[in-house]
Amino acid sequence: MNSPDNKTYTAAGLSLLAVLFVSGIMLSNLALDNMRLDLTEQKLYTMSEGTLKVLDDIQQPINLYLFFSDRASSENAHLRNYARRVRELLEEYTHYADGRLILHVIDPAPYSEEEDRATEFNLQSVPVQGGDKLYFGLVGTNVVDDVEVIEFFQPDREAFLEYDISQLIYALTNPAKPVVGILTSLQVFGGFDLASQRSTPEWAILDQIGQSFETRQIDLESGAIDPDIRILMLIHPKGLSEKMLYAVDQFLMRGGRLMLFVDPYADKDPMFQDASSPPDAGGIQASEIERLLDVWGLQVDMDAIVADRTLALPVQSPSVQRPIRHVSFIGLDEKRINRDNLISAQLSRVTFGFPGQIRKTDAFEGEFEPLLFTSEDSGEIPKPRYRYLPDPTALLEWFEPGGVPLTLAAWVRLQPQSMYPSGPPEGAEAPADGHLAEAREKLDAIVVADADMLSDTLWARVQNFFGQRIVQAWASNGDFVTNALESLAGSGDLIGLRGRSEFSRPFHVVEQLRRQAEQRFHAKEEELQKRLQEAEENISRIQQLRQEGEQSLLTEQQRAEIEAFQQERLRVRRELRSVRHELDRDIEHLGSILRLINIWLVPILITMAAVGLWLFQRRRRARKVTS
Repeated sequence: MNSPDNKTYTAAGLSLLAVLFVSGIMLSNLALDNMRLDLTEQKLYTMSEGTLKVLDDIQQPINLYLFFSDRASSENAHLRNYARRVRELLEEYTHYADGRLILHVIDPAPYSEEEDRATEFNLQSVPVQGGDKLYFGLVGTNVVDDVEVIEFFQPDREAFLEYDISQLIYALTNPAKPVVGILTSLQVFGGFDLASQRSTPEWAILDQIGQSFETRQIDLESGAIDPDIRILMLIHPKGLSEKMLYAVDQFLMRGGRLMLFVDPYADKDPMFQDASSPPDAGGIQASEIERLLDVWGLQVDMDAIVADRTLALPVQSPSVQRPIRHVSFIGLDEKRINRDNLISAQLSRVTFGFPGQIRKTDAFEGEFEPLLFTSEDSGEIPKPRYRYLPDPTALLEWFEPGGVPLTLAAWVRLQPQSMYPSGPPEGAEAPADGHLAEAREKLDAIVVADADMLSDTLWARVQNFFGQRIVQAWASNGDFVTNALESLAGSGDLIGLRGRSEFSRPFHVVEQLRRQAEQRFHAKEEELQKRLQEAEENISRIQQLRQEGEQSLLTEQQRAEIEAFQQERLRVRRELRSVRHELDRDIEHLGSILRLINIWLVPILITMAAVGLWLFQRRRRARKVTS
């Protein structure tokens, strides 16, 4: 029979449970649908302004099909957690889209119709144990049956999850294939090699771009840019007329986007390969676009070439039989690639030939983010030193590293003034809607201080297989260009979107405990290995003495040594187990505290907040009644 005190405690406990239950019901019934809280440290579920604008632009319903194999992923806890993160983020999208996004979650079980649908959409499958296939992708469709696909949500691209989903939705609301206009003085579309007296094919970079874009060559003499061109690729501009420069200028003033390849020393310049050209210390192969860069507040020195001793690539020299490293043929590794920008995040290796350096001047007003850059062991060499240089090692005589990385490619956003503030130059006509002296909106551009990096020799091998061109990339130059164009072709609101932190984040205290224990563990392990080596040396010595004939005495010594080693090994192993048990005990204790916080403390705080809100509303209603 319960004592009065026990009855009191029981009643108090039941009352507390009743309060928690009623508070939960009130919390679920309060009009809090629009009061959505993102309590994650990195705001993983908070939509960016760019994404919200993309969702606002949806005119017709879009269906999203999330394919995830539940059974096949049962043994992969990390992937299942990531799948939950993707699903929850997609649910946030549907919330903000206000009915214009319809989410369907599909489990493509083996041999099911759902698996057939995943196959029809060309989703990537990953084989798992047992012979099953694991699907984890997204398909989007619009009312005119356009289809966009994320073949597989790669966990290593988690930082750009929002961008990938938003870009898919944007593509469905803007299904037309973007048009890229290419204005160049190089033989990108094929030409004639004066040295070999043979025609040359178009560059492989066009094959790469053509997979996602429609490309159009712009006539250097036309002085016009088609109105349906969205992105302009300006490659090593030289000798452009005022009429053509004005067309480029007004294209940018009206919101056009630009990918500019400017080069102080274009090795692929046809004029550079012409033996009849005057030997002016290399001046003929420089780009001519300083006026545009000056207006922007940027600078690329056309009289100097970047060199990097650490990243120098091997080349074949006519004066040396073996390949030697050339400080101005530069291969960027992953440490010299911006991992926080969508354009360059997943590139592995990008190569340059005789590049320049991009600098900001005091006149620059905007955003500037380096994408590709050199090591600290880099500097600039005066360009005349390169003319008729048979031995690349001689360049080191003039090489002085500056100790800081140099920018080879950058993303910029600014609102520039026109190169022609007073109106069209002589011979050019203003557009039909009038001359613009200032850009209507901010300009997004990618600036690269090298044009040779587009040529086949610096990133791909091209083979002819029964009349079909096969391009095999050995560097990421083509991926860089495609990523940049896709970024420029997307929503202007998404171009500046940066990667977020990953969903799976480490428990720093747990990791610190683990590291400390493992340091002790390794110290003991090293001690054991040292003693093992000493014992083996003793055994080897005994074996050597045995060969000299002292059989009986030596056998006793050997047994003693072995026995001593075995006892020592058992003792050290017990110590190792003790260290491991201490590690597990510390982590288990910490886990208990974390479970207590997650299971009880947070819900209690939320319940208290709900009760407080309920009491506040009740008092407010009471005041209204009494008044």
